[in-house]
Amino acid sequence: MAMDSPLMTTKKSSVQKLLKSITRERERFRLHHSENDFFMVTLNTFWTQLFFHHFVDSRDHHEDERDDMLFFVKNVESSSGSAPQTEILVYRKHSKQLPALGDTDVDWEETVYLNLILQQFNYTLTCAVCTRTSAKDLQILKRFSQRVYASPSKRQMDTKGEEERMAYPNIFFTVDNFDEIFTDIIVRDGEMVCVELVAADKDGAFQGTLFLGSIRYDALKKVYDSRASVSSRMAQRLSLGWYRTQQKRVEFVRMKGPQGKGT
Repeated sequence: MAMDSPLMTTKKSSVQKLLKSITRERERFRLHHSENDFFMVTLNTFWTQLFFHHFVDSRDHHEDERDDMLFFVKNVESSSGSAPQTEILVYRKHSKQLPALGDTDVDWEETVYLNLILQQFNYTLTCAVCTRTSAKDLQILKRFSQRVYASPSKRQMDTKGEEERMAYPNIFFTVDNFDEIFTDIIVRDGEMVCVELVAADKDGAFQGTLFLGSIRYDALKKVYDSRASVSSRMAQRLSLGWYRTQQKRVEFVRMKGPQGKGT
C-alpha cells in the first residue's frame, strides 16, 4: 500500500507556529540547561504562556474548530515516597475551576503536548486489504477510512461497556463500531490487512503518518486456529478480526508498527 510522505506547504498554520515555538524552547533548554531557580521559573512561564495563547485565548483562532475541553497533566505526590503519579484533570474552557497558570502542581509542558495532540489534529484511520505484487509494492483491493479521535483513556473492546480507564501517557484511537464498519473488509489466502493512522492539522497545512502496520492472512488464521475449539472451526469465513458464523465471534490481534511502536 503506497503511503504519502508528510506533506508540507509554504502556509504557516497555527500548529506549525506552535511546534516551531516548542522546538526553539527545547533547543534553548538543551543548550543552556541549569539548576538555577530563575531559569526554571522562566521555563515554566514559557509553557504557561504558550498554553494560554493557543488553548485558552481563542481570539486568534476559529472557535468552531476547537474543542471546548481543556486537559491538565497534574503531578500527584505518592504517599509511599515513590515517584509522583500523574492525574489528568478535565475542565471546560470557561470553567471557573481552571487551574491557575501559576499552579506548580501542573506539568505545563506535558499539558501543552496533551492538548496539542487531542485538539489540534484530525486523525484518519484507513484499513485496507492488499496483495503483494512485488518485493516493494502492494496492490490495494479494498479499503475503508474513518475519522477517529485521540484519547488519554481506553476501554475494553471485547465488551460494550462504557467504563473507561486512564491510559496516559499512552494515547488511544478507539473504533467503537468496528464490527459494523469493517464488515466488508474480508481477507483471503495470499492477502493481508494494512492499517494506517494519519494526522493532519486542522488548517490543512501538513499531515504525517503516525502508524503503519500489516498482518498476513496466514498469521490471522493461525491466531484463530489457536483459539478456536474443534467444533467451531468448520465452514467459517475469515473477516477482519472475527469469523462469520451464525453467532458472531470476535478475536483481537495485536499489530505492531515500525520498530515495534504502536499496537
